[in-house]
Amino acid sequence: MSSTENSWVGKTPLLTVAIPVFNRGKSAAVIAEALAPQLRDADVEALIIDDGSSDGSWELLQDIQKVWPQLRMLRNVKNLGYPLTFSRCMEAARGEWVLMATDDDKIDIGNIGPLTTWLPTSTADFVSTQWFPSDHKWQRARSFVATIQPNELREASDHAPGLIYRRSFVLKLIPRLRQLIAERSDAALVFPQVIIAAEAVARGTGWWYPLEIVSPGLLLESGITDSQGLRHWEPLSRLCQVISFDSIFQAMIESQSGPGSPYIQRCRQLLRANECRIFQNFEVFMHSSSPGLARKSALLGLRWALRRLLRIGEIKNFIKLLRN
Repeated sequence: MSSTENSWVGKTPLLTVAIPVFNRGKSAAVIAEALAPQLRDADVEALIIDDGSSDGSWELLQDIQKVWPQLRMLRNVKNLGYPLTFSRCMEAARGEWVLMATDDDKIDIGNIGPLTTWLPTSTADFVSTQWFPSDHKWQRARSFVATIQPNELREASDHAPGLIYRRSFVLKLIPRLRQLIAERSDAALVFPQVIIAAEAVARGTGWWYPLEIVSPGLLLESGITDSQGLRHWEPLSRLCQVISFDSIFQAMIESQSGPGSPYIQRCRQLLRANECRIFQNFEVFMHSSSPGLARKSALLGLRWALRRLLRIGEIKNFIKLLRN
């Protein structure tokens, strides 16, 4: 993967604030200029990765770095999309922990201090901080430190800004994530951070954190699309995503031995919670006025049901007997 990089070399930081940028140089510049004066503390670094912008974002960010050389900046020579740039943020970060923000967010500098005090004492691999949108349509919040339960996974990780990852934990999962992206998994293309969070939750190392570190800025449309080119919030795309997660959670179960292990039990809870989301999405199409969408959802549902049946050992054995 080709790139250009400018970097400020200093002490290995505790926390990397990683900000992917694509064609939003002006809003990213506001975040960078707010962060830069705070980075004299070697515990925190800012990493900005331009994902092949074509609107002059890279040139604008380079001008800012001339004033604030402690800002680290990398550039993808072509647009790779959110999932691969997310992976690259994890690989390029120097911090033990990585806090993800987007190019139109605001960083609450005052809350980073308490966070960097708490993180070294934590056993977490994934941390979900508070998030309060200005329109109050949806929020992510806990007023206390607590383990994230399997049925809370999507609430804790659907929205990427403000999520924190132990970098060494994520690096072990990046090869599998890249494989899913190459296979055009809808879950990986739209919600790579949920796949990472799911592994932490299954291990019991996903945690809620009771402060808001990243807050909403302009709330611009992300432009993320699925394997069919559908926008991630479209009903058919949502159905494809939850069916894709079903396969991922099943694979997590099958990767382990010992049906009574806590990991397997949590994976099954993830699977059951996801099944509820699948049926909720099917219900949307049952009331759809579009025959075409209803037909597509019915076919998706049939394929999903058949795949689930084929994962049952007895049916697999029965098919083997028929073939023999």
